[in-house]
Order: sequence, then structure tokens, then C-alpha cells
Amino acid sequence: SGATEAIMISALALLGPEDEVIVFEPFYDSYPAVVALAQAKIKCVTLKGPSFTWDSQELEQAFSDKTKLVFFNNPQNPSGRVFTYVECQELALLCQKHDSYLFSDEVYEYLTFEDHHHIPMATLPGMFERTITCSSGGKTFGHTGFKVGWAMACEEVTHSLRMVHQFNVFSVNGNAQYAMAVGLKNLDHYLPTFRIDYNKKRLNLRASLEAAGLDPLPTEGTYFTMIPLPEMAKQAQMNDVDFCQYLIESVGIATIPPSGFYQKSSDGENYLRFCFAKSDKTLKQADLALKNSSLS
Repeated sequence: SGATEAIMISALALLGPEDEVIVFEPFYDSYPAVVALAQAKIKCVTLKGPSFTWDSQELEQAFSDKTKLVFFNNPQNPSGRVFTYVECQELALLCQKHDSYLFSDEVYEYLTFEDHHHIPMATLPGMFERTITCSSGGKTFGHTGFKVGWAMACEEVTHSLRMVHQFNVFSVNGNAQYAMAVGLKNLDHYLPTFRIDYNKKRLNLRASLEAAGLDPLPTEGTYFTMIPLPEMAKQAQMNDVDFCQYLIESVGIATIPPSGFYQKSSDGENYLRFCFAKSDKTLKQADLALKNSSLS
């Protein structure tokens, strides 16, 4: 029932109280929750802005003989990063060295921009047997309310996933499954327009933010744009939550404070996350609100 259920059943199927789980921060907020439900221990590795890359030494030190699972979101929410082959290979080798499973959250697999390309982790040498690949019809087709996702892995792992799914939701409603089946059969026709439309939204939001004196970071994939807090926020000693509240009350724009996506680091207090998966009408209203503000 959506990719979120795939995340939950993978944690409950694979983890126990003595296990450790590596999560990259900023993270999708359901990862720590499902690790806690499985009574496992979370170990965060911080993606350092503005490029949102990991420190190789920090990543290697996070692994141990208790590392059972790694949650890896690529393209990454909320940073908008699309990880390179070299980065994916580095992570794959560490998973193999420590005999760890990898949950590869690829719900934004088709939403990459410019010359950035998504690399499915299960295709790397030695990774098929230890990778659970997750994706989402809701994200791919822009119908998140349908709640249809899928998890793909080797037979032994999918058997364990099905045992949890069986006693969790039992099954996804049939109508939504049929609708997603039609969509998947028409991907070749659908995806070019999908990418063009979202790239236009990405560029329009970026232009609006820059015109307002903000400095949006590059969005390589997903439909999120991160911005560092502007100088006015720093001078007023605002963190991300404070500035988010200011934007709502004074500008009329709602955005997300990323500090909620961190456990180990306070880096999230220095950014805001904007989402451009909105109607053109909403984006135009946001552009007008930004033009009428003074944020630089």
C-alpha cells in the first residue's frame, strides 16, 4: 500500500533488537520510525551540504558486524541529489564487506534532470541478492493518493516481505492496481512529457527564488529544491523552523524546515526545502508572493 508500506515491511521482516541500521541524513522521515518499530538501532551518516555528499571515513566507520540494513534514497529526498556511479559502488562494496542488506528507495527513479542519471543499486556487481528495490506508482504518475508501491528482491527476501505484508494490509485495492498496470505499460509514451513538465516547474521555481534574492541549490532529481537560509534570517538569528513560520505569516508561502530530517547533525537548521510538484497556478501564486516580499 504505497512505497511507505514497503519501507515498513522490509524493516519488520529483516530487523531485530540487536541489529544496526545505517540511514543517510537528511532522511525521509519514515526511516527512523520503522527502525524504532523493529527495535533496531539507527546510525546516521550526514550528507554534507551544499553538495550533499557523504564523508567516506564517516560512512565506513558507521558500518560494523551488526549492520543488518542500509536505507539509501536515490534520487534523494529532500536534497535533490542523484548519486554517481562511484558513490553507489562505494556503498555497494561496504554492504558486501559487512554482509548487509540495502533498501534502495528509488521512488524518484524517473525524475532526473540535465545529464544526471539514476543507477539502480541491484544492478551493481554482487548486489542483487542483498538489495530490496522500492518504487512508487504514486510518485511516477503523480497520483500519490492511489497508494500503490512495489518492492523487488531475490526470492528468499520477497518471501519474508510477503509474510509481513500478509498480516499488515493483506492486499492493495484492485482498482488502483489495474490503473497502475495500465500506466506501467505506457511508460515509454508518458515519461518524456513527465520529465519536460517537471523540469519546467523546477526552472520556474528556481527563477522565482533567485528573483527574490534567494540562492537555491541545484536540483539533480526529485521535485524538491533546497535553499540555504538567507542573510536576513541569519541576522535575525532565525533557524529553519523560525524562517518557515515567517514565510507562512509574512509572505504567504508554506515550505518545510529540514531539521526534522536529521538526528545526528544540526545542519538542517541552515536550509529550507521547497516543493515544485504543484499546479502551474500555485507556482504562479508563489512567484507573485515572492516578488512582493523582501527576502535577500
